[in-house]
Amino acid sequence: MATQSQILWNAWNERLEIKRLSFDLVKQEQAFQNLKNKAQTTQQKITQLNTELSENTHLQSHLEGKLKQLGTMIQRTQTALEQGKIPDYDSAEQQIKDAKKRIDDVENQLLDLIDSEETLEQRIISSKTLLQMHKARALEAWDLVVLLRADKQELQPKHFLNESEFISQLPAPLEQKYRALCDKHPNLVTRVIDQHCSACGYHIPGLDFRSLKTNQTTEFCQGCRSFLVYIEE
Repeated sequence: MATQSQILWNAWNERLEIKRLSFDLVKQEQAFQNLKNKAQTTQQKITQLNTELSENTHLQSHLEGKLKQLGTMIQRTQTALEQGKIPDYDSAEQQIKDAKKRIDDVENQLLDLIDSEETLEQRIISSKTLLQMHKARALEAWDLVVLLRADKQELQPKHFLNESEFISQLPAPLEQKYRALCDKHPNLVTRVIDQHCSACGYHIPGLDFRSLKTNQTTEFCQGCRSFLVYIEE
């Protein structure tokens, strides 16, 4: 049969489990939001790339029309020369040379645009693949959020509904000990703001703070022993 002390610590561990679930839930909700934001950013990038691709196609059509105009102008000038309709032969020849040079320039621009078009198309394909990955990971993150919320909702009311009755049945020394624990650890989850615990103001050491920012570790506040969570603004 469990002793009063064991019962106390079992109840306290249950309270800590609620704290852990709260911590995991906050972190997971933030992870979901981050993935959702990444998906939105990627979608915006795809829209921008599609706009650039459309502008590229429009410019190609414009240059192709310009090539056609230059070709027609050269043909007309050559025909007029052959028919003797242009008295200044040298000037007409120079016009033809200039037009051919402009054709070369336009063709080079077209080649650059075609290369750019291929690059844009590849970037769009890559971005769409990335978007699907972000969406899939966001769905996975959301599924975990739902599970954590369900676990917390199931455990928390059950624990705190019975906690008052449980405390009232404890011997005075254990009741004082339990209440002291609750007073010392009042927060389920405490945010870190400006490298300080928002509950007690404890300054988080640099190494612990960096670990929190990169989600590499789970940290307790050394001041109030609350779970610490860092959320990017």
